[in-house]
Amino acid sequence: MTTNANVKEFIVEQIKIDTFKIAYIATEALSQLQQKAVLLAVDTYLESNLNLIFEQKVNLEREVSGKLKQFRSIL
Repeated sequence: MTTNANVKEFIVEQIKIDTFKIAYIATEALSQLQQKAVLLAVDTYLESNLNLIFEQKVNLEREVSGKLKQFRSIL
């Protein structure tokens, strides 16, 4: 089994103090194994017990300049 994904772009948005939504563009949706690998990396490098919501999209919202802001917070 592989944890490699065909993710082209992503945005991480903090929607609650302990919840993050990861919107991404990929040819295939992330498998449960791939999602678990991301969660393990978050537990290792950030903090345990954070909630992640994965959402595959066709397009991601960009700034007026055309740049992609990869990390956002709506708190």
